Amino acid sequence: GHSDVNILVCVNPKTRQVLLISTPRDSYVKMHNADGREGLDKLTHAGNPGIEYSIDAIENLYGINIDYYMKINFTGCIEVVDALDGITINSSVEFHNGYEAYDKTFYYNIGPNECNGEQTLAFVRERKAFGAGDFQRGKNQQAAITGIINKITSPSILANYGPLLDSLNKVVVTNVPGLHELIYLPDIEKGTALIS
Repeated sequence: GHSDVNILVCVNPKTRQVLLISTPRDSYVKMHNADGREGLDKLTHAGNPGIEYSIDAIENLYGINIDYYMKINFTGCIEVVDALDGITINSSVEFHNGYEAYDKTFYYNIGPNECNGEQTLAFVRERKAFGAGDFQRGKNQQAAITGIINKITSPSILANYGPLLDSLNKVVVTNVPGLHELIYLPDIEKGTALIS
């Protein structure tokens, strides 16, 4: 399926730092299709034949090797955030989401916003409210991921560990070693977003 979100996550275990790099879905990048032909197309189309094609396109774009991937669909965001009992998202812009982002309208102020799963999904999907479009959406997605990481690494996660694993079981496909021992990861229907 199309990959609407493409975030490269670089983790430095020594400094305990995480770098997030967003690539807009409509970026024209060099990619290979399932027939082995090479050409330019929108990044969002790279994963149509399978996740390995999205990975290949991003590796070619940045000249790197990607070791691991996680794939989650947009609606899975609701389950994960609700399993965490909400997250705090630090927004760099003030806005209301539009109907295309979510069928309910929410307001986000500059600074910290306490968000449940629905509010988080609307936050990460909105792009038409901004002059910078997909670029701001990429920043918003990074802010939401930061909110999730902050919640997962907080002591409060112990109370929500079980529901979090149950929610991941339903919405995540990954090749991260050790994660399969924690949760069973079934195949997800097409139409998912890539986080690599």
